[in-house]
Amino acid sequence: MSIESVELEPLFTLNSPFEKARYFYRLVFREMDLCTSFLTAEEGTKLASYYGNLPNKSEVLRNYFNHRHAQRVQHLIRVASNGARVLDAGCGFGSESILCGILGARVLGVDLIEPWLNTAKKRLKFYEKVLSKSISTEFSAQSVFDVQDYFDVIWSLESISHIDPAEKFISFAHDHLNEGGRLIISDPNRLNPLIYWNARRDARRAGGLHSQMKNPQTGKDVPFAYERIFSVFTIKKLLSENGFAIESLHHSALLPYLPFFNIGHRNLGIHFEKPLHAILPLRWLSGIYTIVGRKV
Repeated sequence: MSIESVELEPLFTLNSPFEKARYFYRLVFREMDLCTSFLTAEEGTKLASYYGNLPNKSEVLRNYFNHRHAQRVQHLIRVASNGARVLDAGCGFGSESILCGILGARVLGVDLIEPWLNTAKKRLKFYEKVLSKSISTEFSAQSVFDVQDYFDVIWSLESISHIDPAEKFISFAHDHLNEGGRLIISDPNRLNPLIYWNARRDARRAGGLHSQMKNPQTGKDVPFAYERIFSVFTIKKLLSENGFAIESLHHSALLPYLPFFNIGHRNLGIHFEKPLHAILPLRWLSGIYTIVGRKV
């Protein structure tokens, strides 16, 4: 597989933010087939592990991941328009930072795990080579609380589970958003029994909910949380208390991935849950929530 197989043009021609997100994550899987040319073996292994080794899994499982991830990331794409200033808080390996940069936003991705950001920077150069121009994305290994700039959008994908304390982060987001700016949080839902059990298990294995990490920029210890998840109601309350209006709330992953629901290249669990979401008590049990708060 060659670099020419990573075709970015549909990201500019597809109209639906959902389809743009789906297409981008299909490109990520192609990228992983090529990453030996720009990542070390260890970096490539960790990147693949971060995405659940999906490049080596079945097509139906990859399609399921694409659908689930697109359900969340589409809300970022809708507001990360040309020229928008975006903060990706806890950016990990940088996929959403790179995607928003490709689409014309000016992005800062921050994370405490410096090796992940070193990989993200190499990935950014790869996509710049594919695009044949620079992408307005930069990465910085630091605490989000040390960021001084102001933004139109702050994106938190499964990072509010780790940024400690969460209340301080939401207050920080309000202070560092331009008027009318949006904070988008997409995270596991504490009310889902399976999600709650897995989070408690992972926190026990890590030695508890709260710990410390080194700030790579200052060398100082900063608080860090392990899978400290919230319910939708708690997040809504925190947003409202810190000057945000709830612009939209979306639920996804009510049903977990069930292999026996596979038909062809589709997992029918995604379709079975659509009518279930219409039942209000069941909707609150979805595995993932994505909430958009607008600064007022």
